[in-house]
Amino acid sequence: MSQRIHRLQRLEHVMNDKLSKLDLLEKFAEEFEKFENHISKMSNEINDIKNVQQKHSQTINKQENHHQTEDRVRHLERSNRKLESENFELKENFLELQSHSMKYNLIFGRIRNQDGYEENTEEVLRSFLSEDMEIPHVGDIQFQNVHRLGVRFDGKERSIVARFTRFSDHERVNRAAASRLKNKPQFSIYQQYPPEINDRRKKTHSENEGIQKAKTTRKASVR
Repeated sequence: MSQRIHRLQRLEHVMNDKLSKLDLLEKFAEEFEKFENHISKMSNEINDIKNVQQKHSQTINKQENHHQTEDRVRHLERSNRKLESENFELKENFLELQSHSMKYNLIFGRIRNQDGYEENTEEVLRSFLSEDMEIPHVGDIQFQNVHRLGVRFDGKERSIVARFTRFSDHERVNRAAASRLKNKPQFSIYQQYPPEINDRRKKTHSENEGIQKAKTTRKASVR
Protein backbone atom coordinates (compact mmCIF):
# COMPACT_ATOMS: atom_id res chain seq x y z
CA MET A 1 0.00 0.00 0.00
CA SER A 2 2.75 2.39 0.95
CA GLN A 3 4.62 1.56 -2.25
CA ARG A 4 1.56 2.40 -4.30
CA ILE A 5 1.21 5.72 -2.53
CA HIS A 6 4.87 6.38 -3.09
CA ARG A 7 4.54 5.69 -6.84
CA LEU A 8 1.54 7.98 -7.01
CA GLN A 9 3.50 10.69 -5.27
CA ARG A 10 6.37 10.25 -7.67
CA LEU A 11 3.98 10.30 -10.62
CA GLU A 12 2.39 13.46 -9.27
CA HIS A 13 5.80 15.01 -8.88
CA VAL A 14 6.73 14.08 -12.44
CA MET A 15 3.43 15.43 -13.73
CA ASN A 16 3.86 18.64 -11.81
CA ASP A 17 7.35 18.95 -13.14
CA LYS A 18 6.11 18.43 -16.71
CA LEU A 19 3.25 20.84 -16.19
CA SER A 20 5.71 23.34 -14.85
CA LYS A 21 7.86 22.88 -17.93
CA LEU A 22 4.78 23.23 -20.13
CA ASP A 23 3.96 26.47 -18.38
CA LEU A 24 7.49 27.68 -19.03
CA LEU A 25 7.21 26.65 -22.68
CA GLU A 26 3.91 28.48 -23.00
CA LYS A 27 5.38 31.53 -21.37
CA PHE A 28 8.41 31.25 -23.60
CA ALA A 29 6.15 30.89 -26.64
CA GLU A 30 4.19 33.94 -25.57
CA GLU A 31 7.35 35.94 -25.02
CA PHE A 32 8.76 34.73 -28.31
CA GLU A 33 5.54 35.72 -30.08
CA LYS A 34 5.73 39.12 -28.45
CA PHE A 35 9.35 39.40 -29.52
CA GLU A 36 8.47 38.41 -33.08
CA ASN A 37 5.68 40.96 -33.11
CA HIS A 38 8.08 43.56 -31.82
CA ILE A 39 10.61 42.60 -34.49
CA SER A 40 7.90 42.78 -37.15
CA LYS A 41 6.80 46.16 -35.89
CA MET A 42 10.37 47.38 -35.87
CA SER A 43 10.83 46.06 -39.40
CA ASN A 44 7.73 47.93 -40.56
CA GLU A 45 8.95 51.10 -38.90
CA ILE A 46 12.34 50.69 -40.57
CA ASN A 47 10.64 50.19 -43.94
CA ASP A 48 8.53 53.28 -43.32
CA ILE A 49 11.66 55.25 -42.49
CA LYS A 50 13.35 53.94 -45.64
CA ASN A 51 10.32 54.97 -47.73
CA VAL A 52 10.37 58.42 -46.17
CA GLN A 53 14.11 58.67 -46.80
CA GLN A 54 13.58 57.57 -50.40
CA LYS A 55 10.88 60.18 -50.90
CA HIS A 56 13.09 62.81 -49.32
CA SER A 57 15.93 61.70 -51.55
CA GLN A 58 13.69 61.93 -54.62
CA THR A 59 12.51 65.35 -53.51
CA ILE A 60 16.09 66.47 -52.99
CA ASN A 61 17.04 65.07 -56.38
CA LYS A 62 14.09 66.86 -57.94
CA GLN A 63 15.11 70.05 -56.21
CA GLU A 64 18.67 69.59 -57.38
CA ASN A 65 17.41 68.87 -60.90
CA HIS A 66 15.12 71.89 -60.63
CA HIS A 67 18.02 74.07 -59.52
CA GLN A 68 20.14 72.67 -62.34
CA THR A 69 17.34 73.40 -64.80
CA GLU A 70 16.98 76.93 -63.44
CA ASP A 71 20.73 77.46 -63.78
CA ARG A 72 20.59 76.15 -67.34
CA VAL A 73 17.67 78.43 -68.19
CA ARG A 74 19.47 81.43 -66.70
CA HIS A 75 22.57 80.55 -68.70
CA LEU A 76 20.52 80.24 -71.89
CA GLU A 77 18.77 83.53 -71.17
CA ARG A 78 22.12 85.26 -70.68
CA SER A 79 23.43 83.72 -73.90
CA ASN A 80 20.26 84.74 -75.73
CA ARG A 81 20.50 88.32 -74.46
CA LYS A 82 24.11 88.43 -75.57
CA LEU A 83 23.20 87.12 -79.02
CA GLU A 84 20.34 89.61 -79.28
CA SER A 85 22.69 92.42 -78.33
CA GLU A 86 25.29 91.28 -80.86
CA ASN A 87 22.60 90.88 -83.52
CA PHE A 88 21.27 94.37 -82.79
CA GLU A 89 24.79 95.79 -82.98
CA LEU A 90 25.44 94.02 -86.29
CA LYS A 91 22.12 95.25 -87.65
CA GLU A 92 22.87 98.82 -86.59
CA ASN A 93 26.34 98.61 -88.14
CA PHE A 94 24.82 97.28 -91.35
CA LEU A 95 22.25 100.10 -91.40
CA GLU A 96 25.04 102.59 -90.79
CA LEU A 97 26.99 101.16 -93.72
CA GLN A 98 23.87 101.28 -95.89
CA SER A 99 23.20 104.87 -94.88
CA HIS A 100 26.81 105.79 -95.58
CA SER A 101 26.65 104.14 -99.00
CA MET A 102 23.55 106.26 -99.75
CA LYS A 103 25.19 109.47 -98.55
CA TYR A 104 25.62 110.69 -102.13
CA ASN A 105 22.06 109.76 -103.15
CA LEU A 106 19.04 112.01 -103.59
CA ILE A 107 15.52 110.95 -104.55
CA PHE A 108 13.53 113.18 -106.88
CA GLY A 109 9.77 112.70 -106.81
CA ARG A 110 7.01 113.36 -109.39
CA ILE A 111 9.23 114.18 -112.36
CA ARG A 112 7.27 113.15 -115.45
CA ASN A 113 8.41 110.29 -117.64
CA GLN A 114 7.41 111.14 -121.21
CA ASP A 115 9.35 108.47 -123.07
CA GLY A 116 8.62 105.36 -120.98
CA TYR A 117 11.44 102.82 -120.93
CA GLU A 118 13.20 104.72 -123.75
CA GLU A 119 13.77 107.63 -121.40
CA ASN A 120 17.26 109.02 -120.86
CA THR A 121 16.76 109.49 -117.14
CA GLU A 122 19.95 111.48 -116.56
CA GLU A 123 19.00 114.00 -119.26
CA VAL A 124 15.49 114.28 -117.78
CA LEU A 125 17.02 115.02 -114.35
CA ARG A 126 19.46 117.60 -115.73
CA SER A 127 16.58 119.33 -117.49
CA PHE A 128 14.63 119.39 -114.22
CA LEU A 129 17.59 120.84 -112.30
CA SER A 130 18.13 123.50 -114.94
CA GLU A 131 14.56 124.50 -115.81
CA ASP A 132 12.47 123.80 -112.71
CA MET A 133 15.09 124.41 -110.04
CA GLU A 134 17.05 127.00 -112.03
CA ILE A 135 20.39 125.71 -110.81
CA PRO A 136 23.27 127.24 -112.78
CA HIS A 137 26.00 125.22 -114.48
CA VAL A 138 24.04 121.96 -114.35
CA GLY A 139 26.40 120.57 -116.98
CA ASP A 140 29.19 120.60 -114.39
CA ILE A 141 27.31 118.26 -112.07
CA GLN A 142 28.60 114.70 -112.25
CA PHE A 143 26.56 111.57 -111.54
CA GLN A 144 27.67 108.04 -110.87
CA ASN A 145 24.23 106.68 -111.66
CA VAL A 146 20.72 107.95 -112.37
CA HIS A 147 17.69 105.67 -112.63
CA ARG A 148 14.04 105.38 -111.78
CA LEU A 149 12.75 103.20 -108.95
CA GLY A 150 10.63 100.10 -109.52
CA VAL A 151 7.07 99.89 -110.83
CA ARG A 152 4.36 101.70 -108.85
CA PHE A 153 0.80 100.43 -108.72
CA ASP A 154 -0.83 103.71 -107.67
CA GLY A 155 -0.43 105.34 -111.08
CA LYS A 156 2.07 107.93 -109.83
CA GLU A 157 5.38 108.65 -111.51
CA ARG A 158 8.29 106.52 -110.41
CA SER A 159 10.84 108.51 -108.44
CA ILE A 160 14.35 109.11 -109.76
CA VAL A 161 17.38 108.11 -107.69
CA ALA A 162 20.56 110.02 -108.47
CA ARG A 163 23.97 109.13 -107.07
CA PHE A 164 26.29 112.12 -107.26
CA THR A 165 30.01 111.74 -107.88
CA ARG A 166 30.90 114.71 -105.71
CA PHE A 167 29.26 115.33 -102.37
CA SER A 168 29.50 119.08 -103.00
CA ASP A 169 27.09 118.69 -105.95
CA HIS A 170 24.78 116.62 -103.77
CA GLU A 171 24.72 119.37 -101.13
CA ARG A 172 24.29 122.17 -103.69
CA VAL A 173 21.16 120.54 -105.12
CA ASN A 174 19.81 119.48 -101.71
CA ARG A 175 20.21 122.98 -100.22
CA ALA A 176 18.62 124.61 -103.26
CA ALA A 177 15.51 122.42 -103.02
CA ALA A 178 13.92 124.32 -100.10
CA SER A 179 13.95 127.69 -101.84
CA ARG A 180 13.67 126.68 -105.52
CA LEU A 181 10.74 124.28 -105.00
CA LYS A 182 8.95 126.39 -102.40
CA ASN A 183 6.19 127.26 -104.86
CA LYS A 184 6.30 123.90 -106.67
CA PRO A 185 4.84 121.42 -104.17
CA GLN A 186 4.25 118.87 -106.93
CA PHE A 187 7.96 118.05 -106.78
CA SER A 188 9.99 116.63 -103.90
CA ILE A 189 13.67 116.05 -103.16
CA TYR A 190 14.94 114.12 -100.17
CA GLN A 191 17.92 112.12 -98.96
CA GLN A 192 17.80 108.38 -99.61
CA TYR A 193 17.95 106.16 -96.52
CA PRO A 194 17.53 102.42 -95.95
CA PRO A 195 13.82 101.47 -95.55
CA GLU A 196 14.19 100.78 -91.81
CA ILE A 197 15.77 104.18 -91.21
CA ASN A 198 12.92 105.78 -93.16
CA ASP A 199 10.40 103.97 -90.96
CA ARG A 200 12.19 105.20 -87.82
CA ARG A 201 12.26 108.77 -89.14
CA LYS A 202 8.55 108.65 -89.97
CA LYS A 203 7.75 107.27 -86.51
CA THR A 204 9.84 109.96 -84.81
CA HIS A 205 8.23 112.65 -86.97
CA SER A 206 4.75 111.34 -86.12
CA GLU A 207 5.57 111.25 -82.39
CA ASN A 208 6.94 114.79 -82.51
CA GLU A 209 3.80 115.97 -84.28
CA GLY A 210 1.69 114.31 -81.59
CA ILE A 211 3.69 116.00 -78.83
CA GLN A 212 3.43 119.37 -80.56
CA LYS A 213 -0.30 118.92 -81.07
CA ALA A 214 -0.75 118.03 -77.39
CA LYS A 215 1.19 121.14 -76.34
CA THR A 216 -0.95 123.33 -78.62
CA THR A 217 -4.13 121.79 -77.20
CA ARG A 218 -2.97 122.40 -73.61
CA LYS A 219 -2.10 126.03 -74.40
CA ALA A 220 -5.51 126.56 -76.00
CA SER A 221 -7.31 125.05 -73.00
CA VAL A 222 -5.37 127.29 -70.60
CA ARG A 223 -6.54 130.35 -72.50
